[in-house]
Amino acid sequence: MPLSIYNKLGLGEIKSITITVQLVDRTLTSPRGISDDVLVKVDKFIFPVDFIILGMEEDKEVPIILGRPLLCTVRALIDVEKGELTLRVQDQDLTFNIFHALKFTNDHDECFAVSVVDRATREVFIENHPNDPLEVSLISEAEPINKEVVECVNALNAPSRVLGARFELLDLTSPSSSPMKPSIEVPPKLELKPLLKHLRYAYLGNSSILQVIVASNLNNQQKEKLFKVLREH
Repeated sequence: MPLSIYNKLGLGEIKSITITVQLVDRTLTSPRGISDDVLVKVDKFIFPVDFIILGMEEDKEVPIILGRPLLCTVRALIDVEKGELTLRVQDQDLTFNIFHALKFTNDHDECFAVSVVDRATREVFIENHPNDPLEVSLISEAEPINKEVVECVNALNAPSRVLGARFELLDLTSPSSSPMKPSIEVPPKLELKPLLKHLRYAYLGNSSILQVIVASNLNNQQKEKLFKVLREH
């Protein structure tokens, strides 16, 4: 039995004992002592058991190991073929199915997550490696390492009159020129290019405005129908 389990159970003082125990990995260890006649309940039976106390790390899955002396005390019978373990006390017996018991072993799943470290490292990384050159110029104590950072530093250190000389303020309250009139009122001067034989120029409005190109073989009635459709759209 591990010493930590013994202290949790509060079984009293440990009796000193001078023996050496060989562990599974063939290493030797000296027990802290022995605890006599500890009552152990196995289903409906209660047995007195002597435990050797070891200064070892506690195993959460198998905290206590019951050895061969207990099997002798309970007159255990093991049927390997059936996977059964039978404990006998006088005229009573108790049978365990080993295969069935192994299917319901206790699983101690553990999950650890530390988010504080990830957040702290991310903040330090952003502080030491910002993406914005202007931000590098403002918070970084190291020398600039690229052209964009150098330009930002020079702009921040330049006098205000130099920065002001780059821009010219425009007076938007008094426009420099009068707004342009629509083409239907003042038609623009267009350069008429020669057309193919089956095409000719026509005008939807008076005074040669709203110029269009139509087929040259249209009669007056067809032209009026075409102009009516074009004026609607």
